[in-house]
Amino acid sequence: MAIDVSQILGSPQLAATRVTPRGQAWRQVSRQSFSPLALLVAPLVARVMMGPKPELGGAETPQFGVAILAVTKDELVLVGHLAGSKVPTPTGVISRIPLLEVAKFDLQHARIAWPLTITFRNGDTWRLEVPRFSKKAAKTVATVVAGLPHQGQPAPRPTMSI
Repeated sequence: MAIDVSQILGSPQLAATRVTPRGQAWRQVSRQSFSPLALLVAPLVARVMMGPKPELGGAETPQFGVAILAVTKDELVLVGHLAGSKVPTPTGVISRIPLLEVAKFDLQHARIAWPLTITFRNGDTWRLEVPRFSKKAAKTVATVVAGLPHQGQPAPRPTMSI
């Protein structure tokens, strides 16, 4: 199902994907336990399935649980939505960043959740991850962010790596 948060954005979105804070998938796997033995083994299982625990320090990522990262012709917008709902129910805008401020949009491949690092021209960084079933939408967001003309501004386009 396509995610559409255009009403909250106030302008048509070009692409959108679900995102969570970096490390959320790792924490979910490592904390799932139904017995004391499982509680001891869960971090090992998370490491085998997903690699080492993600580094979280040094980022200015806004605080949220589950969100939608949407792109309009002018900005990158993080919109909160209710976790666990099958139909995305937007709860409000968490943060808006002009596309001119995006310096690098780095979407990396991984097994379970894809790490996404967005670096801005002022040096700030957002470290997010894309859940397993939102990977195709995340590729579309990355392509749109890298391919948008930046309204004749002299600032270079963001670099993108997928």
